[in-house]
Amino acid sequence: MKTRKVYTPKDPRKRAKGAIIGAVLHMIAVAIIGGLTFVHLLKLSGAGDKVTDGVADSFDPYLMAYGLAAIAYLASLLVNLVLFLMWVHRTNRNAQTLSAGMEVGPGWAVGWFFVPFASLYKPFQGLDQTWRVSIDPTRWRALDTPSLLRWWWGFHLTSNIGGSLSNIVGKSEGAAFLAASTAIAIVSFAAGFIASALAIRMIRRLTARQTSALDAAAFA
Repeated sequence: MKTRKVYTPKDPRKRAKGAIIGAVLHMIAVAIIGGLTFVHLLKLSGAGDKVTDGVADSFDPYLMAYGLAAIAYLASLLVNLVLFLMWVHRTNRNAQTLSAGMEVGPGWAVGWFFVPFASLYKPFQGLDQTWRVSIDPTRWRALDTPSLLRWWWGFHLTSNIGGSLSNIVGKSEGAAFLAASTAIAIVSFAAGFIASALAIRMIRRLTARQTSALDAAAFA
């Protein structure tokens, strides 16, 4: 019979650095594509009835730049997601060694991000518990959810929902729908930019809290 290997907490700071780098790269990509989307909205406003099938003939140079920006955006989104979830997994697993009773384990702390509808709340719950355990492993259930985490999650959801709504509106024909879709996309990109900035602060604070908690537990 195999003996179950006991997990030894690992320093979360290396993965935190990776997650921060991913967030910064994504912010740059979001700023670029957001700016180009704003230019698109201005062009749509000036094009009037010249817009055919959603695009004016004179937009070709813009579309080339936008296409490259979209590729960079999707690449940065993927890199940011992978690095962020690696950090989420590490901090959650470390938190499990600090205190028992967490409802969301390291696997689902990552997995819930990909489950429809549950992704609207469960990932937040996992991070919330990780953060509170890292603050006080003994009394974490009595602690309030950090406001920074609430703000980050709010902008994160706004960005995701806004992106989906923009795609839905953009499928309708007509210049008015295209303009509305573009305006919603700008809001989505702005929310995503703010969410990434808040994520950087969140990663730094939670990592610092957990590092201190792990050090204290090691000498307890």
